[in-house]
Amino acid sequence: MKSKAKVIQDYSRNAIADFKAGDKKEGNYEKKKALEMGAGEGPSMYGSPAKMNNSPMQMKGSWMSKHCSK
Repeated sequence: MKSKAKVIQDYSRNAIADFKAGDKKEGNYEKKKALEMGAGEGPSMYGSPAKMNNSPMQMKGSWMSKHCSK
């Protein structure tokens, strides 16, 4: 698992490369993500239980509930 600093560095390098290549849309996206991570507003690697329970995968039911008889 990458450290927060490494992820920010990767986003920043990608933004620089995108701007040099003339891809402003991707560059702005990478720049925004680097800033969000730096400010502590980026996505968590594990997420909170509340977020996980509201995911589309959870809404449809688990594999066990679909494939195992009751």
